[in-house]
Amino acid sequence: MKGMVALELGVVERLVEEARTVGLDPAVDPIPGLRRDVLFTCTADEEAGGLDGARWIVEHRPAWLRAAGAVNECGGVSVTVAGRRLYPIQVAEKGFAPYRIHISGTWGHGSMPRADNAAVLAARAIERLAVPGPIRITPVMTRFLEAAAEALPGDAARILRRIATGELDQTAADAAIDGLCDPMYARALRALIRDTLSPDVVQAGVKYNVIPGDAVIEVDCRVLPGTTEPQMRAEVERRLGPDLLPACDIELIVWGAPVEAPAEGPLWDTLVTTLRDHDPDGIPLPVMAPFGTDAKAISALGVPTYGFSPLRLDPDERFLERFHGVDERVSLEALRFGLPVLYDVVRRFCG
Repeated sequence: MKGMVALELGVVERLVEEARTVGLDPAVDPIPGLRRDVLFTCTADEEAGGLDGARWIVEHRPAWLRAAGAVNECGGVSVTVAGRRLYPIQVAEKGFAPYRIHISGTWGHGSMPRADNAAVLAARAIERLAVPGPIRITPVMTRFLEAAAEALPGDAARILRRIATGELDQTAADAAIDGLCDPMYARALRALIRDTLSPDVVQAGVKYNVIPGDAVIEVDCRVLPGTTEPQMRAEVERRLGPDLLPACDIELIVWGAPVEAPAEGPLWDTLVTTLRDHDPDGIPLPVMAPFGTDAKAISALGVPTYGFSPLRLDPDERFLERFHGVDERVSLEALRFGLPVLYDVVRRFCG
């Protein structure tokens, strides 16, 4: 998202220069040619509830965010599939419900193994939690799959339509996705058609010869629109099963509900038209993001928010794999493409 911040600051810098060139103060005077104000707000903490970020601003400084529309991180990034360049624009995002699961066993001497070793119980719990869940195609993803099918040739289009209609069962759909595109994109698509659970933290033990009586697992749960936190908790309990559940205390860390903006209206139309003008071969289409952004906080103000950090990537770029990975980065070429796109969006929507 630092790439998006760079693009946003680049747009603000251009607008400031244009105002100052004609002797205006951009902080208080209208920017030449604009009929709307442009607000730039930068926060962190978006996947931890935004309690010290955007949500705090919504509660204490709402004027910093209240607007006719907002653009946010990660959408509008090119994806090359079957030789076609797609630009998924984020109109929705999954919710999050991370849980901390405290597992109780019995302390003992490592020389005498026992079945209620908390580390062993945690290992069993992790194995059950990590199994992919059932597929559920939401309206946003139906529209995405159908739009992608319209844009792609032959077998790729046929497979996407079969997934969109629910014609394929879970095993067949996952296999079809794996055969359709690069594993990087396949992982993202599989995550967008189901609620997901990812055990990401496990803590147990104090010494190699001491059987641990306590263990902690933290599992990152991401929920589709229509799935509530109680439903997600019930799924976690179901997966743990009656044999493990009595040893587990499940604590919700934070809850962020799924959000969605309409794939229509003035701002949406501006995003689509501007992208097409800058890349006539590109195909914009609406999509849901598997992660969380500040749109969750801004939605409380009724502001339609879109993931739109326009980047035209080399087809071999491993963009999605860089998220939270080693050496996160984005190319200068992608930023050079995106800056004039975002600038034109602001000029057209606010002009």
